Amino acid sequence: MLIVVTMMFGNAFALADSTLAVRRNEKDGTCNLVVAQTNPSLIIIFEILRLLQYEPNSSEWVDRIKEIPAGMKASKIKPGTLDVLSPITHRVGLFWLEWKEDGQTRSAFVHSGPVLCNDVKLGPPPKPDLIAQCVPGTNSAKAVFVPDPRKLKKKDKK
Repeated sequence: MLIVVTMMFGNAFALADSTLAVRRNEKDGTCNLVVAQTNPSLIIIFEILRLLQYEPNSSEWVDRIKEIPAGMKASKIKPGTLDVLSPITHRVGLFWLEWKEDGQTRSAFVHSGPVLCNDVKLGPPPKPDLIAQCVPGTNSAKAVFVPDPRKLKKKDKK
């Protein structure tokens, strides 16, 4: 899925030097891919590469890329607002999103759901390929060690 976005105005939070970011709606916990930094007349080309969901029962990442809406679009960005490019998921849980933005691969954890963890400080991981993350649930959230999705190969996902 390849998308071209022309940005007009606006400002917001960002992930490192990325123009795009993940934003969680605090009211319902749903997450969107948004334009976080803008530059007048800047054209951004991006492509969603992967969307994985962590499954707590199996401790594995499951591919959800087919759930990204095919008709993602950007609208004009008004000064001082965020512009939603695409809903990421309406599922509750922990996700890993990867996208390519102007030729560079970017990624972010997506914590989707009405409840988040207050703290994910669990100490050192029991294995080197595990990282501490919050796994949202419908009525609660839990801090656990999960397999690091950055170390997964394409064949490792379900």
